[in-house]
Amino acid sequence: MTPGLTLQFLLVGALTLMHGWSLAVIGVSIVLGAEALQHGGIGAWAANLLCFGVVPATTTALIHRLLEARLPRNYFVYFFGAAFAGSLLAFLCASPARLALLWLAGSLPRAQVGEEYLLLLPMMALAEAFMNGLIVAIAVVYTPEWVISFDDRRYLHR
Repeated sequence: MTPGLTLQFLLVGALTLMHGWSLAVIGVSIVLGAEALQHGGIGAWAANLLCFGVVPATTTALIHRLLEARLPRNYFVYFFGAAFAGSLLAFLCASPARLALLWLAGSLPRAQVGEEYLLLLPMMALAEAFMNGLIVAIAVVYTPEWVISFDDRRYLHR
């Protein structure tokens, strides 16, 4: 792949649903800071935080709030809507944001985007959604107190 293009699993959707927007962004900033120090890319830390932290955390939080306001409150709506579809849409928003920043900076030719990156984006988005949904589902089943956005009284009791 072209240098500068990264394909990575974010897991920010699960982090946002489990700990809230602010702690998710703080967690991603710490991880990206450690990665930047290890690989010597501290100059791109803020752009990476925006694309891989703020955008997916905001997307996940907004989708969760929208689903809570508009759809019936049950476990399946929470799991498939907020955890699975929310993470899928968060990944599909974060990756084009990264591409747009690279393209605007002039470090990425447009032809390489379609050939290399956009071809793998749908597969990565489904894998991201599956992993986030699985993590949230397991956390809700075994330790629901770890998931700040899940409340037994709202989703399980009538």
